[in-house]
Amino acid sequence: MKMAVTALLEHCSRRGIHAELIIVDWNPPADQPSLARALPLFPKGGPCAVRIIEAPAELDREYANADRPALDHEIANNVGIRRARGRFVLVANIDILLSDELVRFIAAHHRRYGALERNDIAARDGSLALGSGWLSRELAGSKPFRWFANDAEITIHPARVSERVLALDIELGPGVEKRPATFDVVDDDGSKIASVELARRSVVNVPVPNHNGLPVRLRLRVSNAGRRLARDPRPLNARVLRCGLYEAPMTACSWGIPQRIWWALTRSLGSSLLPELENKENWPNSPYPSTGGRFTMLARAHWFEFRGYPEFDTAAGPRGLPLFPVTNPIGWACDMIRRGTPVIFNPEDWGLGAADLKETLLTQDVPINPPRKPRIAVGLAESPFIWFFRRFPRPPLPRAGAFVNAAAADDPSPPLENPPRISIVTPSYQQGSYLEWTIRSVLEQGYPNLEYVLMDGGSTDQTVDILARYKDRFTYCESSPDKGQADAVVRGFERTTGEIMAYLNSDDLLAPGALDFVARFFAAHPEVDAIYSHRVFVDENNMVTRYWILPPHHTWSMQRWDYIPQETCFWRRRIYEKVGGIDSTYQFALDYDLFVRFMEHGRLERVNRFLGAFREHPLSKTVLQQGAHPEVERVREEQKIDLADWQWLPEVAQFELLDVRSRRFAARGKMLPGAMAGIGYDYDLVWGGRLNAPRNSSRNSSDTRPT
Repeated sequence: MKMAVTALLEHCSRRGIHAELIIVDWNPPADQPSLARALPLFPKGGPCAVRIIEAPAELDREYANADRPALDHEIANNVGIRRARGRFVLVANIDILLSDELVRFIAAHHRRYGALERNDIAARDGSLALGSGWLSRELAGSKPFRWFANDAEITIHPARVSERVLALDIELGPGVEKRPATFDVVDDDGSKIASVELARRSVVNVPVPNHNGLPVRLRLRVSNAGRRLARDPRPLNARVLRCGLYEAPMTACSWGIPQRIWWALTRSLGSSLLPELENKENWPNSPYPSTGGRFTMLARAHWFEFRGYPEFDTAAGPRGLPLFPVTNPIGWACDMIRRGTPVIFNPEDWGLGAADLKETLLTQDVPINPPRKPRIAVGLAESPFIWFFRRFPRPPLPRAGAFVNAAAADDPSPPLENPPRISIVTPSYQQGSYLEWTIRSVLEQGYPNLEYVLMDGGSTDQTVDILARYKDRFTYCESSPDKGQADAVVRGFERTTGEIMAYLNSDDLLAPGALDFVARFFAAHPEVDAIYSHRVFVDENNMVTRYWILPPHHTWSMQRWDYIPQETCFWRRRIYEKVGGIDSTYQFALDYDLFVRFMEHGRLERVNRFLGAFREHPLSKTVLQQGAHPEVERVREEQKIDLADWQWLPEVAQFELLDVRSRRFAARGKMLPGAMAGIGYDYDLVWGGRLNAPRNSSRNSSDTRPT
C-alpha cells in the first residue's frame, strides 16, 4: 500500500495534477493499529492530498450479510465516492499502480473536454465542453446520447473563425408534459440566441455569437418540462444525440422507409441526423499495471446521478456475487430497454451518507483560495465596460500568403569583438514531433559563444534518434527520468556558465538572429536585467497563425497578468542568482513566478521585434489549460500580489486592446525582424529553409563549444 500511495504522489507531483487519494479503511481489526497510524505521514505542500476514512465494525455489523466480501467492497467504494471532492473520481483497488502513460493522458485531458467521454455526442477535440445540467452519456446500441435538464451549459471554443453554427440533433423526453414544446438557447446575459418549436426529433442550428477569441457559454432550456417519472427521479427534459460546430446550417439526413420501419419496431435510435464525428484522439493502450481488481473513472456528478455501486445486502453466491431471484435482473433489463435509462438501486443515503465517519489527513494539498466576488459597483460596470472595448474595430485576418513573402531583417552590423556567452536549456519529454525544429533553431543561429544543454525526461518516441544525431553539438545532454519540467530546467542551468540565460521549450522556436540581437542589446544597455519581445504563434506544421503585439513593458500590469512570452525572454545571470533561480516545485507557472521576481528586483524591457515563436498544438500545456491555473494564484499569493475587486477591468482592457493591435498588425501586412508579413506562411521561410534542411549531426560554424 505504501508503494501505491508513494507512486501516486510522485505522479501528481511530476505532472502537476491536483488530486486527492481517499483510502477507506473498512472494519479495521481491533487487535491491530489503524491504517492511519500504520502509514507514515507524507510531506506537506504537494499537489495530492491523502485522506483515510475509517468505517468501524459497528457499521459493518448493521448489514445482514456483512461477512460477504463483495458487499464490503461496494459499500466501501461508495463511502469514498460520496466523500470525494474532485471533479472526476477514479475507483480502483489499492494494489493498482497507474502507468506513466495513463497519468500523462489524464494530466493532458482532464481540464480540456468538460464532461465528454469517448464515443460521445460531440467530438473530443476541445471545441465543445459540457457543463452543469447534463446527465451522463448513455448508449442505445452503439449510438450515444445525453439527457439534459433546463439551463444545461455548453461551452464553445471555436477552433476556426469559419465555424459559425452549433448544430444539435435533439429529441424531447418524457419530462415534457405537453407537446410541442419550445426549445430556447440563451447566453450568459439571458439573451435568446435561438428559439424553435419541437414536436419530434429535429436538427436545431444555433448561430455562434461573436467570441473574439474567448469561450462562449450557452444554456439550453425546454418549456413545459420538469415532470419526474415514478421510477427515475432524473430530469429527462430532452436528449441530444449529436452536436458539433459547422461552417453553415445543417439539415437533417433523410433515411429510407425500411430503415424507419426497423427503427420503429426495435425502438432503436438509428443513425444520427448529423454527419458522423471525426475523433482523432488516441487513448492509452495499457491503462494500468495491476494485480487485478476494478478500475472505473467517471465524473463525480455522474457517480451521484447513479448513486454509486449497487449495495445489495443479500446472501453471497459464487465469487461473492449477490443472490436474488432471476426475475429481478430480467425485469431491470427490460425496464432499462423500455425507458432507455439506467435503474437506480440505492437510497439517498447511499455510501453511508448519514454517518459521521472518522477521517485522517496524511498530507495536505496545496491550498487554493477561492476567487473573491466583485463588489456590486464593479459588477454593474461589467457589461458597459466589456461592450465598450469589444466595439473597437477588429479587421479580419488576411488570407494566407496575401503579402509579399519577404522577411524583415536587422541592419548589418560588424561581428562582436567579445560576444558574451549565452546559455540555453531545453527541457524535453515525448516531443519528438517538434524537437528537431527546436534544436535547429538554436544551433543554426551561428552565434560564436553558445552553451546549449538539452535535458530529456526519458522519452521513448523519436526523441532518442534525434538526440543521437545531435549529441556532438550539445554542451551537455541527458535522457533520464526527472521530476518534471522545472526540475529539468534547474538541473540544466547548473551545468552552464553563460552571462546571458534562457530556456526554450522543446516545441517552441527561436527567430533567426535572435542570439546576436540579444547579445548586442545587453551590451548596449547594461542597466537592463531581462528582455522579451512580441510573440509569433505557429501550429504543429510551423504555419504562422497569429501574433501578439505587446505594449511597452509595464511592471504593474505584467506582475498581475502573465503576458510575457516565455520563449522570447532572455536574462542576465546576475538577476537569476539574485532572485534564487527557478522554483522547481512549479510545473505550470514556473516562468510567471520567475518573471515576477525579476520585476521585483530588476529591470525588464520589451523589445520591438520577434525573438521566438510559440507553438500551439493539441497537447501543449498552455493550450490544454482553460482559465487560470491554480499555480498562477499560488504565485500571486506567495509574491503578495493583491488583486483588488476592480482590477479585472484593466485585465479585460489589456486583453481586448492586445487583440485589436495584433489583428491590425497582421491585416496591414506590417513586418518586424523575426517574421514576415501577414499569416499563413511557413515559419521556415523566415529561416531561409534551414529548419527543414537535411539532417546533419556533424559540427559546423554554429557549434562553437571549446574542443
